[in-house]
Amino acid sequence: MTKEDCRANALKCYRVAQKAADRDVRRTLLALAVQWRELATQIERLQRLQPKMLRRPLYRADARRCIRADGTSETDGFRHQLNL
Repeated sequence: MTKEDCRANALKCYRVAQKAADRDVRRTLLALAVQWRELATQIERLQRLQPKMLRRPLYRADARRCIRADGTSETDGFRHQLNL
């Protein structure tokens, strides 16, 4: 499901809610429209973050060069136990 699908569903719920005679049905449809809109916003945020996450370099191979035999590493003056 795409953000456009979610926004289309939100619009459908809103339009049906405007025509609904029953107040509870109208309230439920409007709440559902808000949920669809929020889901579209979340999908959009995730799509913006995804390319950044894929561009992050992987340093695992570089870190292995610095690991001592006991599994520790000296980084910025602090000793860290690495679980690689």
